[in-house]
Amino acid sequence: MSQVPEPAHAGPPNSVRNAVRLMYAGAALSAVVLVSAVFFGINTLDLIISFTQVHVLAPLIVSVIVWLVGLGAIILLFSKESGPYFARSASPLV
Repeated sequence: MSQVPEPAHAGPPNSVRNAVRLMYAGAALSAVVLVSAVFFGINTLDLIISFTQVHVLAPLIVSVIVWLVGLGAIILLFSKESGPYFARSASPLV
């Protein structure tokens, strides 16, 4: 029987680790806001399509609740109070 070699390390891939490091450093905060807005737009389109196709009330109510939570998050992300947090300069990685 041949044995499968063990991986050199366990854990998330380097790209995930680097993305997390950048987010903690503040370098990717504006990108996070942009991606959040894009996902909210996709969710909005999905909700509009659901209104034309879904004829069951329960899934439609859940979709509206999820959309309202997303709307609240987008409002908070783009509010004047959160602007300085997302505009701060990136601190060096430790």
